[in-house]
Parts: sequence; C-alpha cells; structure tokens
Amino acid sequence: MPVNLGDIFPNDTIEKLEEYVSISSKVAERFKQAVNLLNRYQVGDARMVLTELVELENRGEKLRSELEYSISSLRLEASFMSELLGIVSSIDMISDHIKEVAKELRIIPFLEIPQELRAGLLELSELVVKAVEIYNKAFRAVLRSNFEEALRLLDEVVKLEEKADDIEVRNRGLILEYGDRFKPLAMAIMVHSLNKALEDTADICALSATSLKILVMARLL
Repeated sequence: MPVNLGDIFPNDTIEKLEEYVSISSKVAERFKQAVNLLNRYQVGDARMVLTELVELENRGEKLRSELEYSISSLRLEASFMSELLGIVSSIDMISDHIKEVAKELRIIPFLEIPQELRAGLLELSELVVKAVEIYNKAFRAVLRSNFEEALRLLDEVVKLEEKADDIEVRNRGLILEYGDRFKPLAMAIMVHSLNKALEDTADICALSATSLKILVMARLL
C-alpha cells in the first residue's frame, strides 16, 4: 500500500521541504537567466543575477540543515532515515553544483568563445536547467504522494543526462578544433572546465533521480 509522506513528516516539515525545492528551482532559473544575459552582452546584469543565485543557494543550505535536524528527530527505522536524509541532501548538492558552475561563468569572457562552441554551451546549460527543474517536479510529486507521476519524471531526468553526455562530447571536440583561437590559451582550459562542470551537474541530477526512484519503489509504493 502506498505511503503518504504526510503520515511520516509533520506539516511544518512538509512546508519546509516545499520551500527547499522552490529555492532550488529559483537557483536554476537564475542560472539560466544569467547565461542568457551573458549571451546578450549584458554582463553587468548577469553578474547581479549570479550574486542573487549565490544568496539563494546559501538560503537553501541553511534550510537543508534545519530539515536534517527535523528529520533526524523523527522515530524512523535507521536505514529509512538515512535514505530520506540522502534525498534531502541531493537537492542542495545540485544547487551547490550550479553555484560552483556560476562561479566559473563569472570569470570566463563568455562572448569571446567562438560562436558555435558558445551555442553548444548554451544548449548544454538549458538542458541542465531542464533536468534540475524536472527533478524538482518529481520531488514535489513524491511529497504529494503522486508516485506514478514522480517515476515518469525521474526517468525523464535520466534521459536528459544521456543527451547532456552527447552535447558535452561534441563541445569537447569543438574546444580542440578551436584551440588555436583561444587567447590566451588558458581560456581553452577554462571553457573545458565549464563544459565538464555543466555535464557533471546533469550527472548529479541523474544519480539523484535514480536514488529517489529506488526510494519510491522500495519504501513508498
């Protein structure tokens, strides 16, 4: 028989979890906004948005600590509690990784990246943001005990990560192709690092999706 998380968590914990996921979604939205601003030559506005992103992620990290304390105080079987805490941490892990990617984005002269490669990075960024958004939707579906919808969304996250792999490999090839055009050459290393960090974020989303799927199927259905 499916488990209602409302029977496990107090109402205030459910509300905090909803807020926690909302903050993660806002972090992803700010990242997408910043990338688009950079691509439109609005560097100052992009940096302001990236600053907002860091502030949001810090709020999420604080809320994660509160949630971990609340969940640890519940009378739950030890392994189940560990799994729940791991899923809660995954949200902050994704947001923290986006924050680290954002830091890289701040120091790269984005508009000096060759157009075709820049387009590939934009495509990868959009896909990563989509993966985060869908994972967060799945998390909300679990909170509302809509497990069938959650499982469908979690499978979609994994498929997006596979697409991210393909784009990352394509971008890597372009970095090699345009290597001599990067001035200074160290910029090629910075762009490669950004490309890999974006794909790593998609990886984290997929790993988190797999963990949440296992939790749903083994513990909640």
